[in-house]
Amino acid sequence: MQSFFDRYHKAIITGSGVLIFIAAGLMTMFLTESKHEVPKENHEVKTEITVTESSQPEKLCYVYITGEVQKPGVYKLSEDARIFQLVDMAGGFTKNADKESLNLADNVTDGTHIHVSAKISPSRSNPTIPGLPAQHVIVQSHQTQSTKIDINRADAQELERLKGVGSAIAKRIIEYRQKHGRFMKPEDIMNVKGIGQKTFEKIKDNILIR
Repeated sequence: MQSFFDRYHKAIITGSGVLIFIAAGLMTMFLTESKHEVPKENHEVKTEITVTESSQPEKLCYVYITGEVQKPGVYKLSEDARIFQLVDMAGGFTKNADKESLNLADNVTDGTHIHVSAKISPSRSNPTIPGLPAQHVIVQSHQTQSTKIDINRADAQELERLKGVGSAIAKRIIEYRQKHGRFMKPEDIMNVKGIGQKTFEKIKDNILIR
């Protein structure tokens, strides 16, 4: 045995060294791969759902228009519509319409009644004496009517001629006409804020309804 070892000890030592070297190399490779191992990607993707708010439905209103328009009636409009749009839907003005009696740029209001007044014909405002040219008018009749104010047609300056009616109340009278239509009788003017029974008693003899 001793002689066998003595004979092959160099080969045994050399072989052992090679095995140790190979083992060390394998160990080094394993440790290197462990350090550089790339973690597996998480393929689970979270889906984010964006909920878009639904647009608000358009708000509508109903307005009743009468008088000097082609197609009087109740119309459905957008809440932010203007009076001129309502007139267009009603077919436009008639030839006799007093277009200046309305503020066409004003907003419409749900549930209101808008009345388009007619123009006053010259024969009604300036009656002539039979046998005289048309330009000759009855002076007495003209003077009598000039003391009265047509509250369905008068502008703010004319309305302020009524006793107790200032610029603020005159403005309210015009706004009332635009929203509710013409006054049907003199007492209707008391529906305007600021005009009570006492004020009405002062102005009733100077009010004209046409």
